[in-house]
Amino acid sequence: SLDRGASPTKLLPATQHLVTRKRSALQSVGTTLVNAPLMAYRISRSCLAAVLRRCWIMLLILVGVFLFIFLMGRWQHAAAKKMPSTKELYQTGSVCGMQHVPRLRNITALPRHRAGKSADNPGAAADDNISFRTYDSSQDVAKAQNASIAHCGDCGRCSNPHDIKIYDDTKTTLFRDSLRCSKKSVLGGPGAVRGCLSDAVGFTEGCNDCWVDNVMCDVKKCLFVCMWYAMFNKVDDGAEQQALNECTHCDERRCGPAFLECAGANRRRSGIMSEFQRDDSAEVCREVEVGWWQDEILQETYRDQSS
Repeated sequence: SLDRGASPTKLLPATQHLVTRKRSALQSVGTTLVNAPLMAYRISRSCLAAVLRRCWIMLLILVGVFLFIFLMGRWQHAAAKKMPSTKELYQTGSVCGMQHVPRLRNITALPRHRAGKSADNPGAAADDNISFRTYDSSQDVAKAQNASIAHCGDCGRCSNPHDIKIYDDTKTTLFRDSLRCSKKSVLGGPGAVRGCLSDAVGFTEGCNDCWVDNVMCDVKKCLFVCMWYAMFNKVDDGAEQQALNECTHCDERRCGPAFLECAGANRRRSGIMSEFQRDDSAEVCREVEVGWWQDEILQETYRDQSS
């Protein structure tokens, strides 16, 4: 408050100073308001430039990744093309024979309720034994006692009625399930693939290990060609037959021989048509009696023996 005795002339400088300060403040606010659009433009342009720089960096990284996958895929595809055809693996002449007691012969000829150990029933009994061994030819199997052809080619860890029945039962879903399980190898390694295949398919332990090894082989030798194919193509689920693509061709050439050596039986060797188009006359086994693995008594006997 002002003193009552103060002279008006003494208040004038103070008032002028206050007016000057207010005027300066108003001018400053006015200048700020006038320059606000310009400042906003400069800030937005600076932010846009930063965003564009980041976008360009991300785009260059993305292009680099795509280029790397493409080049590695071309290299893996070229390496697969240099590998010999696998047709000769299906034309070896050797066969895997199943040896069993005479009671296992023609076990499907009698109704299931008659299965049992009796003179008029050739069905399997509790003491039946099933074993598998490789023969040089189908003629050798015919000469052997209590033997029949299980599949073409040498025996392996999938050469048994349980796993071959799975091949037949899952001929339109096995590719889809194995493809889904193979993706788990990226983070979980072979252990994750093993558990996934065991749950989704149900192979025996030995056969399952062969499939895991095949998946890990694909990861090592065919990963990029398969990634490139999957980016631009629909991966069919196996409901209809399809031609081999670059991914499955790589698997066939670079990982197929090792898989057959481990597994012994696959679908072609067992006379089962898969979801991929094949040279039926050169690759699909004609020596085996398709469907022998469907017998329930045989399956039960093998489960009891394996347990």
